[in-house]
Amino acid sequence: MKRAMVGVLLGSLMATLAFTPIANAEVVTPKWTDGDRFEYMGYDTFAIRNFENFVFNGTKPISVDKTDGERLTTVFGSERECTRLAWDGNCGYAQQSHRIVMETVWENGSTMFQSDLLNITIQMNVECWEPVDRVGIVPAFSDCKYIWNYLISFTVGPENNTVEIEAVQWNNATYSGDWPETFRIGDTWTTEENVDREYNQRTRSNGGVWNETEIQSISEVSTWSWTVMDEVNVYLGENADIKEEATRVQILEAGGFRNNTYWLDEEGYVVRNEFREDGVLLATLQLTEWTYALEDQRGTQVSGGTGATALFFGALIAIVLLTGIGWIGWRAYNLVNEDIIDEVAERIVETDRRLRGNPSESDRPVGLLSRTTDVIDEDRDI
Repeated sequence: MKRAMVGVLLGSLMATLAFTPIANAEVVTPKWTDGDRFEYMGYDTFAIRNFENFVFNGTKPISVDKTDGERLTTVFGSERECTRLAWDGNCGYAQQSHRIVMETVWENGSTMFQSDLLNITIQMNVECWEPVDRVGIVPAFSDCKYIWNYLISFTVGPENNTVEIEAVQWNNATYSGDWPETFRIGDTWTTEENVDREYNQRTRSNGGVWNETEIQSISEVSTWSWTVMDEVNVYLGENADIKEEATRVQILEAGGFRNNTYWLDEEGYVVRNEFREDGVLLATLQLTEWTYALEDQRGTQVSGGTGATALFFGALIAIVLLTGIGWIGWRAYNLVNEDIIDEVAERIVETDRRLRGNPSESDRPVGLLSRTTDVIDEDRDI
């Protein structure tokens, strides 16, 4: 299946995040409580940068503006039955969501759209399950379901048109490797992740019948090296005015294609996240608002000596969620965008032909949408 590759560097965050080295930080195991909630800024950049590269008759939009939406939010729920029925025991559960409404505008008269305007709404919902009981530190598995819903609306002549696309991806992962119970600055270890993915999508126009694609399946084994880098002060919140101590952990895929960096609060949750592919920064997430029920109830420190010590496994479900949001999210946007282009272009051509009453000009390129060549790369699997 075609997998469009990113070719543009994402812009900076709305607020600058400053770093100040500190001497020691102690990180404990997070214990999620039903209702714990974490909100991050930065994910809007995915959608905005993608649609900035739409081209209509050789012209890129003059503006792509967010008009409404909800920031990327993770909410932890109560324990529940696992997705794998053969597993004897409950799973921890978390949900993640994001919504953005955008208005894309081209130069006056350069498109067939009324007012040269294309409206786009994207809703993303994620569910993740991870076993509570485990042998040793590493969980037996994590299962995540990603759903993206796209609604594109535009007017050609007197006719309003809509294109809807729903994409669904399941990630079923198992883990192995030399997982540490605790870690300190300078510690390194290697892990292996075996992921089975299933992806399918369906499309419809103007509220018609859904056109579904076949399920695409792929298995992937990747090896990751983990390095505990340092401890710093980070500044979070809407205006980067909340000072928090954090431990920076870098995770590099063998071969160097994917590279994730996490900053963990001393309570174990992720306060900042960067993800890269092939050296290109895809996006940076920064924690703006959060509710963590046990933050003020910790009475036991788990570290000693010099440098930070952290129990890893409690933070894994949060790391899995944010990692998936990064490169899996970018893949989904690029995969679906190709179908958006095709569907919107088809609706424009059909409407124009009907209004003109001249079917012989069905190939007239009035509805051609494309993307800049630096965004489209090669055909690759999901």
